[in-house]
Amino acid sequence: MRKKSILKIGGILAGGVLIGKLIALLINSPAIQSRMNIMNAPGKIREYSRTHPVRKLQLGAGGQDYPGWLNTDIRPGPAEVYLDATRPFPIPDGSIHYIFGEHVIEHLSYDDGLIMLRECSRVLAPGGKIRFATPNLLKYVQLFQEPKTDEMQSYLARKLEFHNWPKSSRPEATILNGEMRFGHEYLYDPQTLSDRFAAAGFGAVAQFPPGESDDPQLRGIESRHTNFWRLVNDYESMCLQASRL
Repeated sequence: MRKKSILKIGGILAGGVLIGKLIALLINSPAIQSRMNIMNAPGKIREYSRTHPVRKLQLGAGGQDYPGWLNTDIRPGPAEVYLDATRPFPIPDGSIHYIFGEHVIEHLSYDDGLIMLRECSRVLAPGGKIRFATPNLLKYVQLFQEPKTDEMQSYLARKLEFHNWPKSSRPEATILNGEMRFGHEYLYDPQTLSDRFAAAGFGAVAQFPPGESDDPQLRGIESRHTNFWRLVNDYESMCLQASRL
């Protein structure tokens, strides 16, 4: 009898361990984690807003998290908050002072890019500032000119090496083809992006080199300007900054 009782208890414990493992697998599954991120986002955003008198929103953080910022991403890391930039932000109107995105908008379609910019305009306080760094389509087109400048020649070599892209008789063609794929949906030139800022309700649109700004909160913020990307990034990227009207 005692042996049967022990076996029964052992069976119950083994079953409990198995159920625990199954629950852990479910909780850690990508689908459940994604749902939890979505559910927890509004509360995390409210807590950030409550504790930060100057509120700064980063879109598409991708692991590059800044102190004092609400760092968000559609696939958030441990220190980030879930936010789908193509849908209404779970953020009150006029409650944010700064918005920043580095190499984000080119990953959205032309229409979704405007949806995002309009949401940025809605959540920014009047006079609040937005800054996006993104590839400059004109820079890729200019690579086809002859003769090429020393800066262009250096960029071509470094870009191919960085991505391990094949060398060809026309490296500029290889690079343009790579950039038109690479997860990119729409590449902007300065005028097109300026027009989209204006359509979303922004004014005082200005272009700056990476790392430069007339606002200390936005100066030196581009991570690709300060790391191993720098020599490639500073040729191909543009930074547009605007104010909420």
